[in-house]
Amino acid sequence: MPLYDLTCDEHGFQDDVYFTRTVAGSYAPCPVCDAPARKDLAAINPIGVIFSNAIELPSAGLRLESNKEVRDYQAKNPTHNFVSTSSPRFKKTKDYLHERREDKVTALGYKSFDHYGAEKRSEKASKRKEAAQKSPPPAK
Repeated sequence: MPLYDLTCDEHGFQDDVYFTRTVAGSYAPCPVCDAPARKDLAAINPIGVIFSNAIELPSAGLRLESNKEVRDYQAKNPTHNFVSTSSPRFKKTKDYLHERREDKVTALGYKSFDHYGAEKRSEKASKRKEAAQKSPPPAK
């Protein structure tokens, strides 16, 4: 999950927010009020050893092939950070966002986020089925 910095008009700057790639575009919901907030790819600084494997961030159109490219990129972008998905900070934020998501769907009357997802998929399938029944047969 890419790490983003959000800027909400009502709440100001929200640091280090994780989104799946399905949240596309330059705006995303504010984690506090759900209002549209500007979404910028977060700055990532590596800590410790940097291996020579390529670092890829497709959502940012970035591919760094060597340690030299990483160092050059960091020199030009000192506020950018590279964060591992196994880091405690990532895990803590991910757990917090999952908890908020569960709270929101239970407030809507669903048992869990999985239940919510299943219901939404079922609704979409029924709408597709209804639309297919209403549409005229294809012309020959």
